[in-house]
Amino acid sequence: MNSPFVDGVIVMVGGKVVYEAYPNMQPYDRHLGWSVTKVVVSTALAALEDQGMVEVDAPIEQYLP
Repeated sequence: MNSPFVDGVIVMVGGKVVYEAYPNMQPYDRHLGWSVTKVVVSTALAALEDQGMVEVDAPIEQYLP
C-alpha cells in the first residue's frame, strides 16, 4: 500500500466491506480514472444490453439528444 500508484483498496466479503484504506488520498481528492474508464463504461453498457435496456447497434441519437 505504499505505492504512489495505489489510491486505495476495499475488500468485500459477501457483499459487505470488511476492510478499506486510502493511504494516498484525502476526502477532497479526485480519483483519476484514466484508461479504466473504458472498461467500466463498456461493462455497464454490456449489462444494460443484457437487460434489454439498450441496443448497441442503434444510432446514438436514440439515447442522446
